[in-house]
Amino acid sequence: MKQFRIWVVLLLSLIIFGCTTKFLYRNVDWIVMSYLDDYVSLTHEQERLAENSIKRLSQWHRDNELPVYVAHIDELMQKTMAEVTPSWVQSQAERLRSYSRRIGHKSGPQLYALLMQLNERQVNQLLENVAEKHQEFAHKFANTEESEIRELYQERMEKALNKWLGSLTNEQHALMIEWSLAVEITAQDRIEQNQKMLLEFQTLFAKRDDPSYFQSTLSRLLNQPESFYTESLKQKMARNRPLTYRFIAQLAAQVTDKQYQHLQKELVYWRQIGIDLQ
Repeated sequence: MKQFRIWVVLLLSLIIFGCTTKFLYRNVDWIVMSYLDDYVSLTHEQERLAENSIKRLSQWHRDNELPVYVAHIDELMQKTMAEVTPSWVQSQAERLRSYSRRIGHKSGPQLYALLMQLNERQVNQLLENVAEKHQEFAHKFANTEESEIRELYQERMEKALNKWLGSLTNEQHALMIEWSLAVEITAQDRIEQNQKMLLEFQTLFAKRDDPSYFQSTLSRLLNQPESFYTESLKQKMARNRPLTYRFIAQLAAQVTDKQYQHLQKELVYWRQIGIDLQ
């Protein structure tokens, strides 16, 4: 349910959008509505329901979640690179996932109310657009060479690291190449997963007359998406995550004084944004 979850996780993901974060956060209602419009045409009544739900979620997030993020940043600012271990990196990844799950849990009832109001035409439109997005992903990766995918993995990781650390050293760059060659590629598994999820969506809407099934399945899609993963994807992720935690810990051990200062400045910047947005 990745496409549906965008209005659930968008508030959290805005943290990566750079200097326009405050503007985007404070105008999240029309941003999300514009995104939803790419998938389904809502009636005026449905639009009002969605807008009111997003505003309530935004206020809840501002009151309850932003202080948690600021406190988390405070912790990170006290951490030395020597203390960064694979287990610590894993704990941080789990904390970030918990933030997303809390938003999913909070927004579940509002999303349920909106989806229950969709008519048959809207449901078909939504499913067709989801299928089209899946086809675009499949077309992009189905015939892509393994070397190209690994290069893409490396570029994405280095882009994230450049934001927080600045330019990487030659040793760190070599480490990222080693990481990209070590992880298992999941592109084909994602294609198969998308096909599986489309069937799940179709079944979900086919059983809208069964509130118990619809609510419980929607809750799982929002809060336990990995429970729907194919076994192949689960196994690869189970191997890739510890590997990534280990490489990040190795990279932390190579952080220079200049990079550490860059990291501290970034944390101060985002901490202030979290305070301002409250």
